[in-house]
Amino acid sequence: MPWFRILSAANAAVLGILISGCSVINQLPVVLFIAFGVNNETEITIENKQRAEQRLKRITNVYTRSNPNVKVQIAIYPTKHLINEIRKRSDVNLGPDLIISNSYQANELLSLGLTTTVPNDQDIRDSIFQDLIPYVSNERGELSAVPTAIFIQLACFNRDTIKTPPKQINELLEISAAGDNVALSGESLQLLWTMGSLGALPAINKVALGETLEKHEYLTINRWMQWLQLASKQQKFKYLRNQSLMRDQLISGELDWITCTSEDIKTLRKGMGSKLGVAPLPNGAKNTAWPTNTLRTLSLGKDSSQRQRKAALELINFIMSPILQRRLMLESQDFLPSNRNIKIPTESSFILNAMITSVSEQSSKNDHYWNSLSRYPMSTFNNLTIILANLVDGLIIPTEATEQLVELLRRDHQ
Repeated sequence: MPWFRILSAANAAVLGILISGCSVINQLPVVLFIAFGVNNETEITIENKQRAEQRLKRITNVYTRSNPNVKVQIAIYPTKHLINEIRKRSDVNLGPDLIISNSYQANELLSLGLTTTVPNDQDIRDSIFQDLIPYVSNERGELSAVPTAIFIQLACFNRDTIKTPPKQINELLEISAAGDNVALSGESLQLLWTMGSLGALPAINKVALGETLEKHEYLTINRWMQWLQLASKQQKFKYLRNQSLMRDQLISGELDWITCTSEDIKTLRKGMGSKLGVAPLPNGAKNTAWPTNTLRTLSLGKDSSQRQRKAALELINFIMSPILQRRLMLESQDFLPSNRNIKIPTESSFILNAMITSVSEQSSKNDHYWNSLSRYPMSTFNNLTIILANLVDGLIIPTEATEQLVELLRRDHQ
């Protein structure tokens, strides 16, 4: 019938416009906004910004060559400000599509509703070291983020002045008394390794679990506090709150031994050359150090469009590929990959060897303690930093610091 043919033609025209419109939409660039939290610095330095941008652009440039329709925008924030910045953007539905942070913040972002869980991709789960899964999982076992790289807390030193790095923590006091300049970070998260070496970790874990301490357990925490204050009284021993300052002073020769993270190594090698030595953190006589390694993760923002989410997941899969992770590891030698299908050539690199030694001999023995301490908000560790600062400055005695720490953990227990 004529009217039917006219109606059919009109429907076909409309359908053609719709199909054409969908095609045009699919050809439009997809803009991925990535928020990157950098270190524990209070403010972004030019060095940190450039290092973070270069690291990420090495990945995204390769990805966008194969996906020219995807454009990447990067915003870099200090780790301490990352969550607040994302909250501000999310309040106006402009949150990032991908967030690069540590695992602690990834879990906090998810609990605050600023990110979404990662789709249950069995290939990704199977490729990750299974020991890492609990660090990025919620109570239902869903992934809050995908772990991509592990930055190891280490000891960095000047090989011209320190021929053999301390293997036990009390040797730090000995080399300092002998004239070597030693520095530790004043930030509580960077000082927790000493808690392991000095045997206080099991007792602090009990407090974190809400359990009552026995007298001898309380004393292990007090002995840790005594050691921290004793170290501060040595002329050649100091606590510095700024990691960049520690790096700069090791490069300039003002310091001989510092705690560092493997992410610092590229800067230190550039400034020190063959003088740079790297070793695992020193253990105690009966206890192992508890390095607070940083697990770099990728979280999915909640404000992405369907096309942005698809591109974000594709980029995650690209970053997790063993070929890319191995190449980046060998180029930088400042992280360990999260993909367990990668062989690490420790024989050819003293830096990679130090990282593997730290993970196998130290972290693995104490990893289970992190489950209880990871429940605390960042404000708890900020307050702990204040307690420890007052301790090493001599404003409170070890007994007072111990009491304040126990009270802090009990009050903030969740």
